[in-house]
Amino acid sequence: MGRIQGSPEALEVERLFEAVNLLEANTPEWTDALLDLVFYWQEQLWFLDFGAVHEYMAWQPWVKGMEGMSGLQTYQYHFTKYFWIDAALKKEISGRDADE
Repeated sequence: MGRIQGSPEALEVERLFEAVNLLEANTPEWTDALLDLVFYWQEQLWFLDFGAVHEYMAWQPWVKGMEGMSGLQTYQYHFTKYFWIDAALKKEISGRDADE
């Protein structure tokens, strides 16, 4: 959601976000607070992105730590730092060393 820092909308998002974070997760109060935040975000959206109709993702079996992340997960987190190469598996399957 694009918003200007310090605007009434931004302050409301911060208030709702803080309310969610102060509560214990997976309780009825937390769920209610989270829904308040989500519904407020949806009211502020200019459009809803329903994603692609078909999306395919593939990676080599020796690339470990790849969980099929896409979309918003890739924007917020630096998930690639958790990837690693299983050198023995790569050598076994492809016949190539990990640095090839």
